[in-house]
Amino acid sequence: MPERLPRVSGDREALATAIHNLVDNAVKYSPDSREVGLRARAEGRELQIAVSDRGIGIPEEERRRIFDKFYRARGETARQVKGVGLGLSLVKQIVAAHGGAIECASRPGEGSTFTIRLKTMESA
Repeated sequence: MPERLPRVSGDREALATAIHNLVDNAVKYSPDSREVGLRARAEGRELQIAVSDRGIGIPEEERRRIFDKFYRARGETARQVKGVGLGLSLVKQIVAAHGGAIECASRPGEGSTFTIRLKTMESA
């Protein structure tokens, strides 16, 4: 992490919940590798917070729905992980309430990176 990052305006607890949820998912969906990356950086007038794993990954056809309420990915590992499909929906709602966006880059068998993009106070 850089020593100094731009400030964002928001609910600290809600944003912490969103990041915690992404880290928790990264661990749960990485049965063979518990290594999780967390990085933050300034990019233009945005603060980007990324959570990466080396887990099972998400097929492209499922990535379109992963932020939908109650959607659960298919596959054996996903069936073994407890949950009802609300976590990523909650993350999306929290980020949207802060005027931001979330995106997912993933490759099956290689892992996923979820990136939260928030406007900095300097851009407000």
